[in-house]
Amino acid sequence: MNRNGFMMAEVIIVSTIAMVGLVTLYTSYNKIYSKYLERISYNDMKTLNRVIFYRDLLIEDCDALYENCKINTLIKNAKNNNKRIQKVNVNLVEANDDVKNGTIKSESVYLLYNQKYNFNESIFNGLNVHKSFKNYVNYLNDSKRFNKANFVLLIERCNTDDDCKYAYLDVYDR
Repeated sequence: MNRNGFMMAEVIIVSTIAMVGLVTLYTSYNKIYSKYLERISYNDMKTLNRVIFYRDLLIEDCDALYENCKINTLIKNAKNNNKRIQKVNVNLVEANDDVKNGTIKSESVYLLYNQKYNFNESIFNGLNVHKSFKNYVNYLNDSKRFNKANFVLLIERCNTDDDCKYAYLDVYDR
């Protein structure tokens, strides 16, 4: 009896099972890796340090009662005018060596009045922001609950239009 046909069928079956297994592993790995890359750009430590720096700049000129601060002016404006989000104007050239030497194309900081409920990309209505920044806000809405902080500082740092990093910082009013 000739067993070459049986051997060929066995090779085809084993190869098919191995290929299905490898394709399944690759697709699972690819999903995990893409989520990993997303989280790296959304939780960038250098960008988090920048937003902490901006918060410190905003509270730099405070007196002993924390009344004459840039941050308090922004907070009062948000509460009195019921503005949900405000662009924070900080002199980026003084504050950022990366902007001076051209490694960062743009940097935007926003103060969000939280009002104890979650938010989504609709807070940017009327503002010119990247689509990826809106995606970041939706990501925050799905992954974090802002129940304690009244305000959130959001930052976007872009090397190019396609390479942006994000971070947030809870800000408590006094």
